[in-house]
This record gives sequence, structure tokens and C-alpha cells, in this order.
Amino acid sequence: MEEEVLKKAVKYLNARMRSEYEMAKYLQEKGCGREDILEVLAKLKEYGYLNDSAYAGAFIRDKINFNPCGSKKIYVELRKRGVKAQIINQALAENMCPEVEEELAQKIALKRPAESKDKLMRYLLGRGFTNQAARRALENIERAKNSPQNKQ
Repeated sequence: MEEEVLKKAVKYLNARMRSEYEMAKYLQEKGCGREDILEVLAKLKEYGYLNDSAYAGAFIRDKINFNPCGSKKIYVELRKRGVKAQIINQALAENMCPEVEEELAQKIALKRPAESKDKLMRYLLGRGFTNQAARRALENIERAKNSPQNKQ
């Protein structure tokens, strides 16, 4: 029975990386027994196929590169996928420093049509950016608009 469970798990991993929680939930939905699931999870971790730290880091890098959002939203999404808070915080510290988050917020804000500063702030906060990153991004945009180079 364990071989079948292992095959299902590896097949599930073919599409993309998964968290331990996602894998356990998937195997449970497929009708696998608790003991088999625990054994397969241990084997997958041993082989290096399941690693929540690597998963969180890859998830954050993908978000930064393909679907930018703030650290708060990333945190919530990873928690939904069963990644422990300590692992998420470590991965965020390694992959998304405050300057990077501020840069992302600024890029997103510049893509928005000219709106009031309050609306833009609410939009950025809704995308999961910290208050500090959103505020600094808007300050940088304002500073750039009012710079002598732009007045010529």
C-alpha cells in the first residue's frame, strides 16, 4: 500500500512544489491511511522532495517576479498552505526585505491610473503591503513628480 501512496505523492509533486500540509491533505482525500501518509511524508522529506522552507522561499520569489503583492498577503497565503509561521518569517526575511517590498509597491502604484493618494494607499494595503512600504512608495512617487527634473 505504501508504494501506491508514494506513487500518488510523486505524481502530485510533478506539477509544482507542495507544502507538507498540502501533500498530507491530498493523500488523505485520495483515501490513503494515516500511517501510510506519515511514512510517505517522512520518505519525501528524506529524499528532499518535501521541504517547507524551500517551498516558502520559492513561493515568495514567484510572487515577487510574477504576481507582486506585499508580505502580509504572502504570509496569509502560505499559512493557508499549512506552512508554519516561523518558516514563513524566515523565508520573508531572506527573500523580501523592506526595500524590495517598497519597490514592488511603487511599481504597482505607478501602474495605476492617477487616483487620489488615499485610494492608492488603500489599494496597496489591500494587495498586502505593509503600511510603511505603501507610505514610502507613495512618498517616493510624490517626490519624483515634484523633482526639478520633471518640472522642465
